[in-house]
Amino acid sequence: MRISAEALWERFEHALIESVKGGVVNDEVFDIALGYMQSSKLLYGLALENALKAEIVDVNPEDIELKIQQDGAGKTTRAYIKSLGVSNGHDLIALAEKAGIFGPKFSTILIDERSAFAFREVCRHLMEMVVWQGRYPVPMSSKEPVIFDRSLPSSLQNHYIRDMLDPMLDALQILSRSIPLSLPTFEEFP
Repeated sequence: MRISAEALWERFEHALIESVKGGVVNDEVFDIALGYMQSSKLLYGLALENALKAEIVDVNPEDIELKIQQDGAGKTTRAYIKSLGVSNGHDLIALAEKAGIFGPKFSTILIDERSAFAFREVCRHLMEMVVWQGRYPVPMSSKEPVIFDRSLPSSLQNHYIRDMLDPMLDALQILSRSIPLSLPTFEEFP
């Protein structure tokens, strides 16, 4: 997902430059550029969600709840992760907290309270992208949309969002190399 997000981001940058060529804004090309950016942020949100979930599997396996299905003879036919210890599987802030992102393990990336606050806001924004904004033309419920904190530069939710995401995704990718690539086989279950 991250590679696809990066490819779309490159298309966004190219289209954005094309939209302002010669000092005249081409609104049609600018709208296309925004579409690329929105789709890229959806994929970045999903990539972050999956990376956080992988980190939770590694650091908090005791909080994972599995659902195992068996046939009438007691043979396991299906197993899947039911819960990772958070109530909403798309809540990037809850997932980040559960994964220990705001703790000492990631203090070289989130070096102070301000950067941790900014990362939380990026998570809130990307959660909106994952839940509805990147997929549907209108919200799925009538709750208020997430408003990016005005004390942070608005560019952080747009063209500088990768400055927060890339170092975190890089760190999570390095950490996830020690995680097995699959769940145990059915034969390993009782």
